[in-house]
Amino acid sequence: MPDPRINKLAEILVNYSLEIKPGDQFQIRTNPLGQELALSVFEEAVRAGAHVLNTISLPGSENESAIHWDMLCDMSQSEIKIDGEPFYQDGKFIV
Repeated sequence: MPDPRINKLAEILVNYSLEIKPGDQFQIRTNPLGQELALSVFEEAVRAGAHVLNTISLPGSENESAIHWDMLCDMSQSEIKIDGEPFYQDGKFIV
């Protein structure tokens, strides 16, 4: 369970500082140290109706590659599986 202060910060960033509206395009770029805040901001931006591109750098490989997730719709009642295992379900990441 994330720290409630992280969720509040994500809410303030998305709804007040950035004023994200439905259909806005929004990109999150971070590394694993910012994962908790990035996931919370991602969830808040999707709730606000944004089109979110999420980039998380993965250290440890030779070329420090990145993963890109590009969500185009409301995923609050959807599921994503990786290798047959749930990764995202009903608006929440299962990690």
